[in-house]
Amino acid sequence: MIARLLLLALLAFAGGAAADDELLRQLAPRMAHIQSLTGSFEQARHISVLAAPLLSSGEFSYRRGEGIQWRTTHPVENEIRITPGQGVAVVDGGGNARPLPASEAIAGIFLGLFAGDLDSLGEYFTLTGQRQDSGWSLRLTPRHPQLAAHLDTILIDGDEHIERVEIREANGDRSELRFQVTASTAPSANGDGE
Repeated sequence: MIARLLLLALLAFAGGAAADDELLRQLAPRMAHIQSLTGSFEQARHISVLAAPLLSSGEFSYRRGEGIQWRTTHPVENEIRITPGQGVAVVDGGGNARPLPASEAIAGIFLGLFAGDLDSLGEYFTLTGQRQDSGWSLRLTPRHPQLAAHLDTILIDGDEHIERVEIREANGDRSELRFQVTASTAPSANGDGE
């Protein structure tokens, strides 16, 4: 289930009345300073033909330059690795990674989100930002018809880190991911992680 979600979300990764350009300028460096994140996630996948959402949860870790490890622990265990240059891979029980075809671009876009690379995301999406009572919100709308055929919009809420992502698909299905960051590092004054 998470592999399908990531594939759809990553394929697609290609407020007030107007975008808050100042907010976008402030967010990019704030997110880009993060060297690593570790935490947990909860996902609710709402499929139009099902009465109740499909629920899953697990752990994630992100290291700048290395990628993302996404491990679902409930209801079934699986692991996905997203790495620069290698794309998205499903990891089996023995630790062997099986790359998904044509996933390098998908990985680049997903890593761009975690890295706060809004310029890279702007190649695929129209980004609008809005300040919230406690944090910020971004709306990513696909620029290209091929992406829009699969994805309506992506909504991202956060404060210090991304806290919630809602992926609205063109067919009416949607997924909501909530993140709880348990550890984060940023460069210290001497360039090392804190």
